[in-house]
Amino acid sequence: MTLKEKFKNVDELDKTWNQILEQQVKIADEYAIEFAEWCNELRLYGEGYYEKNLKELLEIYKKEKGL
Repeated sequence: MTLKEKFKNVDELDKTWNQILEQQVKIADEYAIEFAEWCNELRLYGEGYYEKNLKELLEIYKKEKGL
């Protein structure tokens, strides 16, 4: 394999890693938005959650959603 071919392979790997990273960022964004919407619903309709901190709310959310 020539040096040029090796660099081309590295470039293709970089594109693959960038695609994976973009997908992971999209998943994290969607998760954050869903959690924020869930928290907003709690604020409007949920009773007894006001004394919880965000970490506790996140654990409750993950249990409810099976995450």
